[in-house]
Amino acid sequence: MESGTVFDDVTFLSALIAVSQLQQLHLAKQLHAYVIKNERKLPLMVANAILVMYSRCGSIHTSFEIFDKMPVRDVISWNTMVSAFVQNGLDDEGLLLVYEMQKQGFLVDSVTVTAILSAASNLRNQEIGKQTHAYLLRHGIKFEGMDSYTIDMYAKSGLIRNSQILFEKSNSSNRDQATWNAMIAGLAQNGLIEEAIVVFRKMLQQNVVPNAVTLASVLPACSLMGNIDFGFRHSA
Repeated sequence: MESGTVFDDVTFLSALIAVSQLQQLHLAKQLHAYVIKNERKLPLMVANAILVMYSRCGSIHTSFEIFDKMPVRDVISWNTMVSAFVQNGLDDEGLLLVYEMQKQGFLVDSVTVTAILSAASNLRNQEIGKQTHAYLLRHGIKFEGMDSYTIDMYAKSGLIRNSQILFEKSNSSNRDQATWNAMIAGLAQNGLIEEAIVVFRKMLQQNVVPNAVTLASVLPACSLMGNIDFGFRHSA
């Protein structure tokens, strides 16, 4: 970057987002150093963008060091760090941070809940998953993708019947592709091959177009049933 050039916060944000998308750690470090040099006090939105940038570049520890030193945090700061932990396989750390977030008076939102459900799925933790689902129901919280995340969480935690109950309670005409995929994959992963095929047929009857994720569950299921022709016929 040229010496003497002055950038405003919008330019910094644009640059931080660009480096996040490139996922180049050496560029992230250079840009971060430049931001610090030219900003006496980092605006919160810029600090949050730096957290995202380092997380996307795979430097989760640097991201947390910055987070830990932030004098002011908002819910975006907390959610960014929680999601970063979970996305990088540090599920326990993510859940501990949610606990700390609540202790400091921040309310969880749809982003937080999505991360919690993902962590519960990864850890196969039935108790956390059930508590989170109960929290959603108790507070009437709904957000896009909630059903698919919850179905996936129960299926991976070995509570496939809970997944099925939740799936059946949802309005079949309003189920999106992700919800169908979560149910099909959950059944297949739990060895309920025939039931997975039945749900796949219902998906087609509802004119929901399968994608690569659907077929990744259906084709092996068809193969195990000795009915691979069925799977390929519907994947054409």
